[in-house]
Amino acid sequence: MKKSLFSLLSVSLLTLLVSASPVSASSSSNEVDKGYTSFRSVFYIKRNKTIRHYYGTASAIPTTFDYKENVEGKWYRGTLTLTSTTRTDNGGWYATYSGQLVTAIH
Repeated sequence: MKKSLFSLLSVSLLTLLVSASPVSASSSSNEVDKGYTSFRSVFYIKRNKTIRHYYGTASAIPTTFDYKENVEGKWYRGTLTLTSTTRTDNGGWYATYSGQLVTAIH
């Protein structure tokens, strides 16, 4: 009996987790839009990235830099963090940013 009950609960829980969940929302015209959401697997690929960016003054250098690039048809995005600054001979500044870029694979 315990084994049957456990099996039944396991199947019920698995069905609940795998099945789609209904969603409803009302619009301004009081109509109800019923739809379903489904679960999808999403995988992420990460890339380490370091860039140098030129600034005219030290006060213009932000501590983070939003960056994106296309590599082999996939857009990688991320927020890079300031790791160092170097003053140039002409009075400008190079800021070096490092971090991870991520793309999602559906």
